[in-house]
Amino acid sequence: MLRLPSLHLAGRRQASTETVELAIPCALLGLAAAGWWWSVQMADEMTAGDMDRMGMHGVMSFGSFALAWAAMMAAMMLPAVLPVVKLYARAAAHGRAAPVPFFVAGYLGLWAAMALPGYLAWRAIQTPLAQGDDWVGRVAGSSLIAAALWQLTPLKAVCLRHCRSPMGFFMRFGGGVTRPAARCGWA
Repeated sequence: MLRLPSLHLAGRRQASTETVELAIPCALLGLAAAGWWWSVQMADEMTAGDMDRMGMHGVMSFGSFALAWAAMMAAMMLPAVLPVVKLYARAAAHGRAAPVPFFVAGYLGLWAAMALPGYLAWRAIQTPLAQGDDWVGRVAGSSLIAAALWQLTPLKAVCLRHCRSPMGFFMRFGGGVTRPAARCGWA
């Protein structure tokens, strides 16, 4: 005698596996591609002629900056988190975690929140940069040196150990309901 419920359950597992293996990567890479497309479109519009025409009065609003920031973060960061999202999606497919969009929303929320300090820094150096002030070059050079030195620190090695072990991360932060899932993505 056929056991239809078990066939139905097996079919549901197959569909969830296909979702994890195909649909989620396609969705994330599609969002990344849209971010790249939008970023390129905006860069094309910001030609030297447009910048000269804007002068010092054409200050980008925070909303425009945040939108550009979100597009660039999607373009650069979504492909990088694809393995972690797939791991999370496997747990979500088996009912052990909240749906994937909550996790991804927490991750994107963190990057979107970083638009505010980025905007404030950009506004602080916009005029000195346009005027060619020497200190702006020193700040840029110091930032580059600090980033290079970070590559050699033991703290970076510790962070990489945690980042390269997503299972330990999920065990620590959980993700069984929507709020912990978003918190997990935020962390």
